[in-house]
Amino acid sequence: MIENDFAENVVWLMDDPDYIIIQELNRVIFEQGEDIFPALAIEIAKVKSSKRRKAMYDHLMDVNSEYRLNQFSRCLNESFLAELAYLVSASLDPSLTRQKYNDAYLPFMSEVLSEISDDKTIIENITIFNHIFFRRLKFTPSDMFMTQENTALLPEIFKTRKGNPITISVLYFMLAQSCGLDIQPMCFPGGFIPVCMDKGDKLLYINMFDGGSFLAENQIESFLGNHGMPISFKDFEIKHPDTVILIYIESLLFYYSSINDIRKEKILEELAKCFGDTRFLTMDEDEEEF
Repeated sequence: MIENDFAENVVWLMDDPDYIIIQELNRVIFEQGEDIFPALAIEIAKVKSSKRRKAMYDHLMDVNSEYRLNQFSRCLNESFLAELAYLVSASLDPSLTRQKYNDAYLPFMSEVLSEISDDKTIIENITIFNHIFFRRLKFTPSDMFMTQENTALLPEIFKTRKGNPITISVLYFMLAQSCGLDIQPMCFPGGFIPVCMDKGDKLLYINMFDGGSFLAENQIESFLGNHGMPISFKDFEIKHPDTVILIYIESLLFYYSSINDIRKEKILEELAKCFGDTRFLTMDEDEEEF
C-alpha cells in the first residue's frame, strides 16, 4: 500500500531535531490522509532503539492528534455519534484504523437492525434494543469509579463488552442512533440519563444500571439519590446528542488526569474546547467532583 511505503521511507525523520524538516514532514504527513498514522505506528514499533522509538511516537501522537482535532471540529454537529467517537478514539491511539473500528462496531448494528422494524412502536423497538444490548451482546457496566483504562475506551469495550458507566452509556446512545432509535441525553450536573422520545415528546427514562429497564419521571430523583447524586429534577435538560461525546471526553480526561498522563490530557482538553465552556462531569463547588 502507498501509505506503508511512505511510512517506511519517512519514519526515520520523525525524531529529526531540525524544526524546518519537522514542519515540512508534518505537512506531507497531513497530505497523506488518516491511513498514514496507523502505518507510521507500525514502522515506529520496528525501531530497535527505545529512546528513538519514544521520540518518534511522541511526534506521531502530536501530529495525529492535530489531524484528528481538525477532523473532529469539522464533523461536530454534522456526523453520527459513532463517527465522533471514532475520532476521539483515534486521537488517543494513532494505530487505530477506521476499518478495525468498523469491523468491531458494525456487527452490533446488524444484530439490532435484524430485529427492530418500522411497523413496531418506539417502545417495542427500544425493548428489543435493550434486550439485544444488555442480554444478547452482554454489554455490562463495571468499574464504577472509572479507575481502569480498558473500561474507559470504546474500542476495548467492543472486545470485552464491559465498560465504566459513562462509556457503556455512550455506546448505548451510539448504537441506538445508528439504528434509527430516538434516544436523547437528559443531562444534569454530574451525568446524563437516556430518554426515549416519540415525535419530540419524552416517553420513558432508561435505567442503564438495570438492563435498560424503564423509569417514570417521578422515579428519577429517587433513582439518582440512591446512586449518590441527590439532584432536583429542575436541573435536568435534554441536550443535543453530540453532548454524549463531550461527556465521553470528560470521562477520559478524568481517567488520564488520575494517572497523570499529560499528553493525553492535552489532546482531550483540545477536543473538549470544540464544545465551548460547557461541562457536565462536575458538581457545584461545595460538592464532590463526579
